[in-house]
Amino acid sequence: MGKGLIPADPVTWRSRRRAIVPGFHKKWLQETTSLVVDCAVNLCNDLESSIAQSKSSSALVNMEERFTSASLDIIGQAIFDYEFGSIQRESPVIRATYSVLREAERRAQSVIPYWNLPGASSVFRDQKSHSEHLTLLNAVLDELIRKAMKEPKDPEKDRLSLLQYLVITKNEDVTNRQLRDDLMTLLIAGHETTAAMLTWALHELQQPENLCYLQEVKQEVDQVLGGRRPEFEDFAKMPLLLNALMETLRLYPEPPLLIRRCELGDDVKVGPTCKNVKGDTVSILPGQDIFISVWSLHRSKTLWGEDADKFRPHRWKDAMPGKGGWAGYNPAKAGHYPDERAADYAFLPFGAGSRKCIGDNFALLEAQAVFCTLIQRFTFEPAGKPEMTTGATIHTVSGLNFNIARRADSDVKLSPGSTSEATSAQSKPHMEKKLTANVAERIKPEAMVVPTARELRMLFTQQKEDIKRMGEADNYDALEKAYKQCKEVTREHSKTFFLGSQLLEEDEQRVVWAIYNWCRNTDELVDGPEAVNTTMDDLEQWEERLNMVFELQDSLSPSSDWSDLSLADGIRKYSLIQRPFQDMIGGMAMDLVKTRYATFQELEVYCYRVAGTVGVMTLPVLGFDSLQNFTEELQENTIAAAMSLGVALQLTNILRDIGEDARRGRIYVPLEDLARFGITEQEILDASENVDDHPLNTEQKYRDFMEFQMARCDESYEAAKNGIVGLSEVNRLGVMAALYVYGELLKKIRENNYDNLSRRAYVPFADKVILMGE
Repeated sequence: MGKGLIPADPVTWRSRRRAIVPGFHKKWLQETTSLVVDCAVNLCNDLESSIAQSKSSSALVNMEERFTSASLDIIGQAIFDYEFGSIQRESPVIRATYSVLREAERRAQSVIPYWNLPGASSVFRDQKSHSEHLTLLNAVLDELIRKAMKEPKDPEKDRLSLLQYLVITKNEDVTNRQLRDDLMTLLIAGHETTAAMLTWALHELQQPENLCYLQEVKQEVDQVLGGRRPEFEDFAKMPLLLNALMETLRLYPEPPLLIRRCELGDDVKVGPTCKNVKGDTVSILPGQDIFISVWSLHRSKTLWGEDADKFRPHRWKDAMPGKGGWAGYNPAKAGHYPDERAADYAFLPFGAGSRKCIGDNFALLEAQAVFCTLIQRFTFEPAGKPEMTTGATIHTVSGLNFNIARRADSDVKLSPGSTSEATSAQSKPHMEKKLTANVAERIKPEAMVVPTARELRMLFTQQKEDIKRMGEADNYDALEKAYKQCKEVTREHSKTFFLGSQLLEEDEQRVVWAIYNWCRNTDELVDGPEAVNTTMDDLEQWEERLNMVFELQDSLSPSSDWSDLSLADGIRKYSLIQRPFQDMIGGMAMDLVKTRYATFQELEVYCYRVAGTVGVMTLPVLGFDSLQNFTEELQENTIAAAMSLGVALQLTNILRDIGEDARRGRIYVPLEDLARFGITEQEILDASENVDDHPLNTEQKYRDFMEFQMARCDESYEAAKNGIVGLSEVNRLGVMAALYVYGELLKKIRENNYDNLSRRAYVPFADKVILMGE
């Protein structure tokens, strides 16, 4: 955080506090409310998506994770004018942000400053990763500052982010580094704290003994909003909701510990909670640190009565008598919310004194907006008891899980001109928005997206629960014959894939062969001998057949097609999810209509659909390593690595086959990249037919172009390699074999003098065996 508000020296702190506090003024909060509600609506749409993906009327969701994502998105837009979009997707910036936040929490709890040890950032893997992530995040913040300074907004006409406000009011002596420290501090201090408040508020209101309060809050929200979006003025009309959030902060203070350093020394009076202290005062010496356990203070039965450990939102309505020098609680002294002055400093929801949290009203606005938007649309049924852990904030050990369902009595409407369901569906494509439509819909521009690792992890989780309820899969002779057929098809048509599968366990081999067989049959529709006759209707029929297999209908009997039998058995045994299979059919639809790709973004979607999907299909079979995937985030890293490997393999295929594809009238490499290196489509087509006397592959521009493309491949291979550790240990070798063999193809292209126009690079079998040995 550098010299941000929290760690700043007194001189810097006074200067920066005077600069930042005015940014959180009432007018800014009013203008920001619509943005906050938009993020809350995005969260609701994401939850709707989870329910739609489920095979029942509810979905199992980790709400702590969702609140964390929503909070990051809100801070990103309101403070930085940056759209993280973490509810819908993941990105290197989001991964870097979470890494920095986790490291900040670890450092806050550490007695020893391990990060200052000589060489720590290069010796220790986690510190090296942290340094890389911090460098990326700093670069993003620097760019946002540069952009805000270069393109200032008009405060009279435009809504300003806090960054833009700071830039407009910036003194000449304030450096960009100081602005970056300010932003980093606001990110770290304001992100997880609000998410934690929402997490524990939902937890407490869903407890059986507190359902009466939940019902009161629902009635209040329904009465005030009537199904519409909340506006800034509405929050003052919902005191029950505010009191429920304040009671949450009493029971779960964020942070649970405050530390202050004495500068001048003082004799402090002994309060009613002090035990075994002689005399009426305690002397605090200059330089001494004072640790204030806010958790203990807020739950003190001496101050708050015998129900101090109970969730009682109504306690904030009435005055509380004082005792032993404590003045008690007087609601008449409260400001916008019950604060430290009203409770004579026995309640410190946002700290107190000169270093009190400056974003208190923004945090409450955020929590109120998200909570009232959620409870208008959903019901929440607890799915297990969360285990609590304490760090810089109070959070759960492994998430706050709920079975969520739509409210039967809900009639929520989004006001005109705001983020609507339709707009959200276009900008944030969820599974049911894209995949319940026909295959042809998946080649429209708005559908050309890659699913996030988070979406896929949720599908894995839900599928496991659904399959678990079905019981054991059957086994019969026809099934054995089906798997033998799959084995022979794999052996005949993909020697590299078959070779890698030899390193798997027998049961896993069989299902991997079944997946390969389905993928090959799918590819044959657009790339086989009869492909010229394939239509979009054929792909629709193929997907209907896939739906039948995934629904595990009774029509799948021993007499069914052997391909369907083996795949259905794999679904039952390993909880395969349908999404990547559907996405692959979407990739075939692209092959049916597209012979050129304008941008790498388009090509990346294609590569995911036709190859990255294979990694996702096989991931449940290869298995997650329990030690490497003990959190949902680590599971998502493994899923992202599987997708990266598939994309890398397909990009390698494309580079190997540029000439062969060109002879079939196809150019897969991005046209924008060809133009960047001064290469025309016609040059590629001519070179593939040996028309030019001067081979294109001997020209420097083509070599530079190829190196640029191969660097992309290497980047994806590296991402995949780093994530393979997340696979079950016994199955890592099989995946590494494919990675090394395909990576060798790039070397062969170089050895062939970059001639992938008139010849096809390949790795001899003996080399493959050596690579597997490595």
